[in-house]
Amino acid sequence: MKPIIGINCDLDLKGAKRPRLVLYINYFEAILNAGGLPLLIPFMSDEEDIRRALAGVDGLLLTGGGDIDPAMYGEPLHPETDIAPEMRLKLDLPLAREALLTETPVLGICMGNQVLNVAAGGTLIQDIKAASLGTIPHRQMESDHRAVHDVIIESGSMLAGIVGPEPLGVNTTHHHAAGRMGKGFRIAARATDGTIEAIENAETRAALGVQWHPERLCAMERHRKLFEWLVATARSGSKTGK
Repeated sequence: MKPIIGINCDLDLKGAKRPRLVLYINYFEAILNAGGLPLLIPFMSDEEDIRRALAGVDGLLLTGGGDIDPAMYGEPLHPETDIAPEMRLKLDLPLAREALLTETPVLGICMGNQVLNVAAGGTLIQDIKAASLGTIPHRQMESDHRAVHDVIIESGSMLAGIVGPEPLGVNTTHHHAAGRMGKGFRIAARATDGTIEAIENAETRAALGVQWHPERLCAMERHRKLFEWLVATARSGSKTGK
């Protein structure tokens, strides 16, 4: 049987007459093409509901979106931070914490990568440019379907085992980045300017986050392998059920 992969949704509060759930079809297709069965997880805030929802899936894909409220990792708001809807944050952070607790296989993309780090107790850099860290353009919104810069993959990392150790061309649309690593996480890849572009849980090897958008680059084998890893790990049944 195909493993069920839960996918969190985004929220459209501006472009519709009524609020609605939204999801780019690339996420859905990437899971299907990797051999998984995608199941959308709607917004909820009750933590028991979130636990039950996660218990019903074999793996989790945390999607991209806006910015996490810096109060959630103990920092003041930066002027460039555009906080995601509260409804989304009330789902994403508890969902990620439960996934980490139960060792549910999880792949975080862009905001999802950041959610993983914050859920594990880490911090974020709220604006790469303002922090004088980014010497290459990271927020390339018009080039999101092609590789615009390389990331250097850490030798011996889980990520290197999935996509190979060679530099990987990626698309990036972010201005946040991981700061201090959350508990159990380590850096898996950096951009050539040192910006953290991927993280992974070194203890369970069931959680991986990437700052780019591989779902938009699935024509390239190495990016497809990220979704194949998620589906294969979910199929192996690595959840602890704690």
